[in-house]
Amino acid sequence: MTISRKCVLIFRRGSPVCLSCQNIGPDYGREFVFRCVEQARILGFLVLYLYTQTHPEYYARLGWRSIEQRIVRSETVTEMRKSLC
Repeated sequence: MTISRKCVLIFRRGSPVCLSCQNIGPDYGREFVFRCVEQARILGFLVLYLYTQTHPEYYARLGWRSIEQRIVRSETVTEMRKSLC
């Protein structure tokens, strides 16, 4: 399995929420992100982290801030952060 087809939102240690980025419509991803952020707020989380190999500029438009880029399994992955407070 390769990380290139996954977008991972991590909002709890040991409990990542994963979304496969293939075979979905353009609005599904945005709705998924908004619902995860809302659920994290309800649960009282203050910060969310997102790791993506694809389209960090898309997540930036949704309010995520790029922290760093790193190489994972020969692919560039961007780590992003969103403050909920």
